[in-house]
Formats: sequence, structure tokens, C-alpha cells
Amino acid sequence: MKFNKTFLRDLAYEDHDNTVVELVDIREGESRRWYKFINQVFRFKGKLYQTTYQQGLTECQDMRPYEDDPDQIECPEVKPVEVTKIEYIKC
Repeated sequence: MKFNKTFLRDLAYEDHDNTVVELVDIREGESRRWYKFINQVFRFKGKLYQTTYQQGLTECQDMRPYEDDPDQIECPEVKPVEVTKIEYIKC
């Protein structure tokens, strides 16, 4: 489903109407030298959608979410899945 980038930007700034959309999860993704990716999952009309935007890592990288994206952004529908992870610790 496509969403307007202003709608998604308001969601990123947590400046949205909680009766229309619910922010379910926010996670930092991969980092580059000057910016990092932020992954968000939100509920809209009973369905979950995922979106990703870039956030600058220094004051010189003044990036607004979705700044260089088109006006309509495709957000895939997602579903929660439990993942088991194995880690190793010292005995």
C-alpha cells in the first residue's frame, strides 16, 4: 500500500493521530558513515506495514525523514514472526 510521505514523516516524528495510526515498533537498522536506517512498523486500519527512512548521524547531516523520496511511498504489509536466536557466552 502507498502512503503519503508527509503522513510517514509525521509518524517518524511521533506527531500523529493515535486513533488513525499506531506506531508498533521502531528499530535502528544498518549504519553508513553519515547516516543510519530507521525501520518502523505501524498499524493502519487493522493491518501492519513497514517503512524505512534515513537519519543523519551528525549535525552536518541534517536529513528529514523521506526527504528524497517520492510523494507516495510503498510500504509492504508485514506480520509478526517469532525468531529464535542462539548466542554463545563464556562458561
